[in-house]
Amino acid sequence: MEPVEPPEAESSKLEQRIRNWAGTNPLAQKSIHIYENNKRYVPATFFLGGVAWDSATLNRIDAWFDSFMLLSYLIILGVTIVLAILVHNERLSNPFFEKHKQWFAPAIQFFLGALFSAYFVFYLQSTSFRSGSIVFIILLISLLIANEFLQNKLLNTYLLFTLYFFVCVSFFTFFIPVITKQMGYGVFLMSCILGLVITSFMLLILHRRQVFEITTPIKRSFTIIVTMSVLLNIFYLLNWIPPVPLSMKEGNIYRNVQRVDDSYQLSYAKPPWHKFWIKSDRTFYYTEGDTVFCFSAIFAPTNLKSDIFHIWQYYDEGEKEWIESDNIQVDISGGRDGGYRTFTRKRYVQPGKWRVDVRTQRKQILGRIPFTVIPADSAITQLAFDYYN
Repeated sequence: MEPVEPPEAESSKLEQRIRNWAGTNPLAQKSIHIYENNKRYVPATFFLGGVAWDSATLNRIDAWFDSFMLLSYLIILGVTIVLAILVHNERLSNPFFEKHKQWFAPAIQFFLGALFSAYFVFYLQSTSFRSGSIVFIILLISLLIANEFLQNKLLNTYLLFTLYFFVCVSFFTFFIPVITKQMGYGVFLMSCILGLVITSFMLLILHRRQVFEITTPIKRSFTIIVTMSVLLNIFYLLNWIPPVPLSMKEGNIYRNVQRVDDSYQLSYAKPPWHKFWIKSDRTFYYTEGDTVFCFSAIFAPTNLKSDIFHIWQYYDEGEKEWIESDNIQVDISGGRDGGYRTFTRKRYVQPGKWRVDVRTQRKQILGRIPFTVIPADSAITQLAFDYYN
């Protein structure tokens, strides 16, 4: 019987054949030459690859496939971080990982880029640019851009665990409400606790593999993570974190809103011919007895119920401030792709600047709908269309 070669030998032979082929094939040689001349752009390529992949594959925030994909990214990223630190500190003597250790930083960069880009898409949908939650979006954009230039720093333990804690909390902040059908500070606090537990477990693994020869680095890492947790809680209490997974899909002012079977008929003033694209009444020409309607469509995950408020406000020119006129509660139920459709109305309005803030129970702004009331001398010609989304 002929001796059977071990898998390692077969792998070495295969690798040698590939090397020989690459050494004689002009196309392979040219590819290697291009890579060597442009390898400084490899991290950016991995980063852009993550962004492009998420943009092409993400659907809706409560889609199970999307959630599973992001959770997979999170798990793979965590495992890659631990392996990278172990190999970098010579605490894992595995030939395969040693041979391919140069790919750890690009892989970490790829998954961070994929997660940051996904969070940017989801959190942006829940953000009003007229609210404090824009701070969190700016932070996400900053991390998304900075990730491209972090390759030389990505094996810094403190930086890695700070970023990983952040991506964990950002994921659980919208994933737990999808699972529990509940929102609120308790859910956000649970997200922070889960992030702390996961990152602490990773630190414990590294500690037991003697990556930290003394306790000071592990204490410092844990302190940084706790500080980040406190900072995120302050962001949440200040309403600087968007109210994911809720988002406003539609919001506008109309002259009349009527439910017709599974659609809504929305009526608006006929615009001038040169503004034929306008199909709302952001400029509301008011005559005695007219009613102003505010229509909104709020997306929420399936079976998630929440209270939404339409806050009607007018601008007092004398006091130079916005005065609340009406605060109308609307109960919504999630599940529809186009959002839960509802409307409120106001009959007596004075000329001037108005706005309707669409807010959550915690006063987080989902959207703001400004409009101007202008007195009209005669009845307004109206058009209408059916809203099916």
